[in-house]
Amino acid sequence: MKNRLVTLSLITILTSTILFADTSKKEVKPLTDAEKKAMMTSSVFEVPSAGALANHLQKNLGAIEWSKFMDFKVQNISQLSDKRRALHLGSKGADAYFLAIAQDSSHLNGVSKNINNTLNQIKLDKKPLSKLVGKKNLKALEDTIKAKKWAKVLDKITKLKDKISQEFSKAKKEDLKILNDIGGWLEGYRLAVEASKGHFDASKTDVLVQDDLIEYLLKEIKGVKEFTEKETIIKILTDINGVLSKASKEHTLTKAQVTELSKILANATSIL
Repeated sequence: MKNRLVTLSLITILTSTILFADTSKKEVKPLTDAEKKAMMTSSVFEVPSAGALANHLQKNLGAIEWSKFMDFKVQNISQLSDKRRALHLGSKGADAYFLAIAQDSSHLNGVSKNINNTLNQIKLDKKPLSKLVGKKNLKALEDTIKAKKWAKVLDKITKLKDKISQEFSKAKKEDLKILNDIGGWLEGYRLAVEASKGHFDASKTDVLVQDDLIEYLLKEIKGVKEFTEKETIIKILTDINGVLSKASKEHTLTKAQVTELSKILANATSIL
């Protein structure tokens, strides 16, 4: 899969001086001006994870009870198509990041089991994805959550996401890889919008102005073979960009615009 476009507002996430909002207290050196310029000149970089987005919001908006924005109803994964399963897997991966940032072990345990169940249902070359990513790795994640070792939890979630992407690529299932990424982005962005709406501060809404990235995601989803939810995803992304096109010159949004984004993304919950 090609490297993805990244906007200036997303680079602000990467320049955060705090790596994890937890007890690890590890720090990251901010990017130099030369490094930022090089990134913008090349215009390519990996999209920051939902964990980076959650950390940025936690740093700027304070402690947030992410679970109140999430749906913990158990879905019958066996009745979903593989493409829908990939979307769902991505969305639950995003939930895991946000809950880990909030150190919410009670809800994170349930999400972890949901991820495990979904991995069991997705088969690549007749093998469950759970076996390909390693059941020991999944068990280690659950044990780390129970031990509340938050830096390690975040690290294991990131490695699990990377391993899933690798297995999709090895099996030449690029459509599933793309949908897993889009599911994660949609859920992470939805959570960011809900937090921004509930703790509104216009000066901190620039992180939501991701129009270049959304244009890239639109191009990617249009290249995926037809499936039931495809047009819904295209409409959601197009409608989001319609709102972002009205952002101020400072790349910030009004409360009414954030509320409009919230209404658009409410439609995403039915497909994730």
